Amino acid sequence: MHPVHILGRDICGGHADLVIIPCSGKLKDIEKPRNQQRIDYYGLPRPSDLRGTFGYGKVSPIFPPTKNIEKIRYFAFAASVFDSADPDGLRSIGEQIGLVTRNQPNIRLVEAPFLGCGDGGLTPIVAIPALAKGFLSSYHPDSTLQICSDSALSAAIASRAIFTLFEEIHREKSVGPEDPVSRAGEYAYAIALSFASEQRSFAEALSALLEAHGVRVFYDNDEQADLWGRNLYDELFETYSTRSRYCVILVSDAYSRKLWTNHERRAAQDRAFRENGNAYILPIHFDRTRLAGLPSTIGHVNAVLGVERIVELLLSKLE
Repeated sequence: MHPVHILGRDICGGHADLVIIPCSGKLKDIEKPRNQQRIDYYGLPRPSDLRGTFGYGKVSPIFPPTKNIEKIRYFAFAASVFDSADPDGLRSIGEQIGLVTRNQPNIRLVEAPFLGCGDGGLTPIVAIPALAKGFLSSYHPDSTLQICSDSALSAAIASRAIFTLFEEIHREKSVGPEDPVSRAGEYAYAIALSFASEQRSFAEALSALLEAHGVRVFYDNDEQADLWGRNLYDELFETYSTRSRYCVILVSDAYSRKLWTNHERRAAQDRAFRENGNAYILPIHFDRTRLAGLPSTIGHVNAVLGVERIVELLLSKLE
């Protein structure tokens, strides 16, 4: 029995020891009508009443409801959004939820919504495993985290992501972690992602799911510390022209108009020319844009296939 489950219902639709309610890291009043109704129905404090006690990536102190207490013993607010969400913030929240179960013996069943997936802008493939990883790093062995969504599609995507996460954990325990470089062969990265900021959420989901399968990915946000202080013009050219087994380009109108993406494209095309007909650039199309120097005859996939199906294709390609 896994300690993290995905449920297709509202977070207040069952019995729980602790229910987490989402709020902004800026600690303003919750504006969504459903959450306002919960505050009133259960007699909860408003997030602004807790100003100064927690912020983005944190969980508030827990408190019992003062009304309608038959189903839920305690509540807490989680600040999963500031201007946007990120996996580190979600992981921090999960870890704090786990610590609550470890430190308070009367709290064993915790329910949370899909934190970070609404106003935070993350996909369930990224946000839910991050929340789960944090929880698993600190939870009491007898406790359970149930993550709830009214959206059947989001619940299905998150269930697959959680399944992949537990497969990875089981594999690491049984045979040890796979060296991510092994799929990359002689290269530093198996996949280098090149994309415009407008497609960042898609790229982030792609990177997270590939990494979960042991694939070493060049994704700029993961390389910030390493790139800090370096000549980015030279470093990125080397990454996209010599250091990666494949380059995946997220083709869009935004991509075609930006200086840095065109620099990355030219580096990738330099490598493709030297490959003498072997596949190197793997395009994913978001619209009908045609990139300079990228023939329309090159095989591509469409982003409407979805992240999970495209990851399956990439894994097959890497094999």
